[in-house]
Amino acid sequence: GLSQDMEASLRIAHIEVSVLLQVFLGRGWQCHLVDWHDVAPRSMRARVVLDVGTSKVLDEVLLTEVADVTIARSLGSVEASYAHLVPYLRQLGSLFPHAMINPASSMVYGRDKHYLRDLGNAGHPVPESIFFPPDVAYEEVLAQVPWSPNEAVIKPTSGECGNSVARLGDVAESFLRRKESKVRGWLVQRYFPGIQAGELSLIYVDGEYVFAVNKIPAPGEFRVNERFGPRYEIVEPSPIELGVARAALASWPYPTHLARVDLVSDAGTVWIFEVDSVNPGFLYGQSPLDPRQLLAVDQLEDLCSRMARAQAESVFTSGGS
Repeated sequence: GLSQDMEASLRIAHIEVSVLLQVFLGRGWQCHLVDWHDVAPRSMRARVVLDVGTSKVLDEVLLTEVADVTIARSLGSVEASYAHLVPYLRQLGSLFPHAMINPASSMVYGRDKHYLRDLGNAGHPVPESIFFPPDVAYEEVLAQVPWSPNEAVIKPTSGECGNSVARLGDVAESFLRRKESKVRGWLVQRYFPGIQAGELSLIYVDGEYVFAVNKIPAPGEFRVNERFGPRYEIVEPSPIELGVARAALASWPYPTHLARVDLVSDAGTVWIFEVDSVNPGFLYGQSPLDPRQLLAVDQLEDLCSRMARAQAESVFTSGGS
């Protein structure tokens, strides 16, 4: 049967999964859902695969038997799963060298927030980020951070979906010890009051800017991940915001087919908070979807068609599977 994670995903399907399946099935694609936790990284054999069109559950399936293109959606938090996810992504990339969104190299690089240091060293406007190993003591963090605990935000370098993000003053030694075995490390940044006006997410498909969403935190909250109840607004970014995001993507060292750049304006500066090449959310909770969001889906479907052809041609010319 389906894993508990996949059953939960189907019960509370993220709008992106629902919309993408609806669009792709409606255009003649065969769609399969695979829970990456159920895939053996070495053999790439999935314990269970759901054929969405027929609602049939397939047991013990090699991914190459059911897929021409792969796209990562709804990975969830990878705390305590990093050692499984990275080999899975790399092996998936070897099986689908022309048809993986995004390429494994880009996803593995973007999985670790040390990329922010690289962006900062290249001259991009990145908030000062202080990195710590997973076994750091709370008092050591306090001693090295130049901001007061209530003016600093701590987050895991390998986390996702806002998991374990908190104000430094709201956690303690027990929090760090409980999370120590689950994270790859920590980074601490100054709290930016400008986040209260929203975090701007610019969406790119195949290198082309499509639209932007302003994510406004719920009253009394500073985190804008979906689990914390933000409000979403489709907006037009300023030329400065477009330029900052475009430059960040241009300096990304690996190819990206689907990307999201998160910006926050504070004290007259547009700051880069995140470049997501791993599992970039872009269909935020609106019903019906904005036409610009649907355009992103159209462009993604077109990209998948081109990648499927390239993958098929590669397999054919190599003379094997």
